[in-house]
Amino acid sequence: MLSASVMTEESIKKEQLVVMEFIQALPQAIVRYALQTLREIFKKLSTQSYERSAPLPDEPRTKKMPSTCASKSWS
Repeated sequence: MLSASVMTEESIKKEQLVVMEFIQALPQAIVRYALQTLREIFKKLSTQSYERSAPLPDEPRTKKMPSTCASKSWS
């Protein structure tokens, strides 16, 4: 009865192979999901930008940085 619960060397190698294939495929699956999500986001953003391309009259058009902040170097 003990032999039924003990994995053979062959079954251990098969399990290791399955785990290794899963680990190797994981980054590709993550990248594929991320790219799909980004495509959906950009598609939504591009349709929204056409709906409202000009700023509303009461909105400030641009905010300019003071020249002292832009030219100051941090060393």
